[in-house]
Parts: sequence; structure tokens; C-alpha cells
Amino acid sequence: VVVLDGNGSMSPTSRYCCLSEGTTLNQKVNDLFGILLERNNTTKDALEKGEKPPQFHTIICIINSFVDLNIQLTDDSQSKLSALLEKGESSYNVYFFLGETSPNMASYSTRSWYKKHITLENWIWIGNGFKNRYQVSEDQGEEDLPDSIGDDCGYVFKNGKATLVKLLTSAGEKGEKRI
Repeated sequence: VVVLDGNGSMSPTSRYCCLSEGTTLNQKVNDLFGILLERNNTTKDALEKGEKPPQFHTIICIINSFVDLNIQLTDDSQSKLSALLEKGESSYNVYFFLGETSPNMASYSTRSWYKKHITLENWIWIGNGFKNRYQVSEDQGEEDLPDSIGDDCGYVFKNGKATLVKLLTSAGEKGEKRI
């Protein structure tokens, strides 16, 4: 698990790699791009030979604020991140999770990777302010959902249907923040 923490709000732990400084963020994006390129080429070569593509180990990348992350990235790294997000396929076994404020989502909702991979039927909302969201449209029945639920609750939307959930935190390392 790799966390690209654009706004520096997460605390690193021994359980995942958390990066929040410009140089290390740029390097990790370049590393991930290289991995995805290698997996793409390996898959393509195997298919051309009539072979089954290999099963790759799973990489999970959590992006905490895409907007803040892009501010810290070079133009080259921004392009590579967009390519990662657009060209990533489940067969490569690399998964991205984006955490973002509702107003910031509008700034990248027109990008090709967003249009290709993001569905507004399966998503998570954490904390209060659900009724004030900007990007996610309101579906039938959502008008009955409470807006004030506290920071320790959220909504999980699966196939467009909302479920109120209680967020769990671990009693892990001292000073560890919820992710």
C-alpha cells in the first residue's frame, strides 16, 4: 500500500508507505509509472505469443487530495500520473483510491481518466455535509438521508444505493490517524 498524501494530513506507519514531500512524491509516481509500463508490455508480449498474461502482485495506491498532489508534482509527473489513472487496467493489479473534498472533484471531473474509470454509483462519503456536495448528483431517495452524521460516520453507495456506516479506527500506533 502506497499513500500519496498531497496535503500532508496523514501520519506514516509501518503498515504502509506514506509520502507527502514533493521530491518523494515525484519519484514514487515515476516508479509506479515504470511498474505499470512494465506490466503493460509484459501482458502485451504474452498475448502476442498466445500465452496467458502473468498474475502480478497487488499494488494499492491511495491518493489523499489529487488537487494538492498535483500542485507538488512536476509537469512530467503530472502527465505520468494521468497516464497511470487512465491506462490502468484491473489485469495489471494496480488499484487507485482517491480521497478528495467535494468542491475539488469538479477540477478534474472532465479528465479522460475520470470519465473512463470513475462511476458515480459506487463511492463513499465521510462526515457531515452530504447535502452540500458538488460533483455527485442526487439520486432518488437520497433526500431522506440525514445530512448531519458526524465525522465518525459516512455513506457507502453501492450501485447507487446508500448505506449509513460507522467508521472504524484501529487502536494501532500512538498518534496514528484514521485513513
